[in-house]
Amino acid sequence: MKQVSYRIIAIYVIPVFLLVCILPWQDAKVEESVFAIALSKYGFEWAGNLFLLVVLTAAVSCSNSGLYATSRCIFALSKEGMAPAWLGRVNARGVPYNAILTSIAGCWLFIIAFSLMNDEAKAQYVQLLVISGFTGGIAWISICWSQLHFRRRMIAEGNEHLLQYKAPFFPWFTLIAIWAQVACLLGAMFDPGLRLPAVLGFVLLIIPMGLYQIFGKKKLN
Repeated sequence: MKQVSYRIIAIYVIPVFLLVCILPWQDAKVEESVFAIALSKYGFEWAGNLFLLVVLTAAVSCSNSGLYATSRCIFALSKEGMAPAWLGRVNARGVPYNAILTSIAGCWLFIIAFSLMNDEAKAQYVQLLVISGFTGGIAWISICWSQLHFRRRMIAEGNEHLLQYKAPFFPWFTLIAIWAQVACLLGAMFDPGLRLPAVLGFVLLIIPMGLYQIFGKKKLN
């Protein structure tokens, strides 16, 4: 747990803090790495090009982990009866090959569609990515919220000694994490280019929750 915290601070928090200090936000673009832009802007173009290689390698690694997670989610949905049964088949090694092939086919479908889009359609695709980022923020808020209530219940029941890892400065760090992410999501409302995706992301969050309240609980009961 400590190693993960140190790595997040070293790889994400400190570099992003330095980036915000030296690069005006107006210069940031989605077409290329902001770190490469910052390095090139201050005369380190060779380092910017090198960083693009690093970003490409990281993107491949991220795609690989995303493919793994997506295929296993599809496999789990199949086993829960929420997806076709053939997506839950595995080979002799226990690999869900149908779920993996379906995930790969979906990725290539979007890649081909994006390459054929005009500039207006690509702008809409960027807004779709913003919606994805919004849902990611909501997911982390939910994780922090769950951790907050879980630990408070353990403390109230006198079972805090059973926790192998005790979060430092609890609950302040958890509350800061929640409200910092809420502030970021609300801040998107003030950007004309992000306002519509943010609103759509909020609507897409509320609808499934409402459907679960109406239909999901009845099914579980």
